[in-house]
Amino acid sequence: MSSGSKKRYRFELERLTKEFKGELTAAIGLEIADDSILKLLNKGFNLKDVERTYSVLDGMGIFSRVYIFVGTPFVKDPKTAALDSVKYAKKICFTEISMLGAYPMKKSEGYRLWEKREWLPLKKSDFDGIIRLAQEIESDINYSSKGLERFWREEK
Repeated sequence: MSSGSKKRYRFELERLTKEFKGELTAAIGLEIADDSILKLLNKGFNLKDVERTYSVLDGMGIFSRVYIFVGTPFVKDPKTAALDSVKYAKKICFTEISMLGAYPMKKSEGYRLWEKREWLPLKKSDFDGIIRLAQEIESDINYSSKGLERFWREEK
C-alpha cells in the first residue's frame, strides 16, 4: 500500500471516528492465525499486518472485530487451527471475535480445491464442537455456519 493510500485511509478513519464518537467498529478478516496458510490462500497479508492494523484502530479508539474461518483449506487439524486463532485474537485484544464456517466461494482457492475434492467444508457436528471449545477460551464469541449448509446438503 502506498503512503498516499495510508494517509487517505487514516483521514477517513479519523473522520468516521469523529462522526460516530466511539461507536465505530472495524472488521478484519484474519481467517486464520498462521502465516503459512495465509500465504497458501493468497490473502496478501500476514500476522504482523494484522497486528499493525489493530494497533492503528486501537490508537484511534475504534473497536475491532476479527473474523476467523473454521475449517480453512490447507489446514491439517481444523480444531487446533481454530483454537490457536482464537487465542491469538484474544492475545491481541480484539473487541469482538466472530467465527465462521469456511466454505467454497466462487473464484477462490478453496473453491478450486473443493471442485477437485481436495478439500471439504466441516460437517455441522464438527463445526459445533470446535465452537464449544472456542467458547471455553472466550465465552463471548459470535459464530455462524450459515454458508456451510448448502455444502452439507450436497455431500449427503
